[in-house]
Amino acid sequence: MSDTSPEIAEVMRTMYDSLSPEQKLMKVSSLFSTAKKAAQSAILREYPTISEKELNLKVFRWLYQSKLSEEFIQGFEKYYRQL
Repeated sequence: MSDTSPEIAEVMRTMYDSLSPEQKLMKVSSLFSTAKKAAQSAILREYPTISEKELNLKVFRWLYQSKLSEEFIQGFEKYYRQL
């Protein structure tokens, strides 16, 4: 499902295809950074006194919970808390 019209999607695809690999990497990096900042802001609104370590864990979970198994995430959280 997309809210982007097929015509606009084609323009975006053409523009993306014209970028160099370095430019594509910079765009993806920027998008990831924006998503991470959005997650941090949302978490800090809900947990204003959270520690940096717990904030990092919540951001990790927010970003990857749909891609990684719950078992993996819990194992990573346990490991990270021991660092």
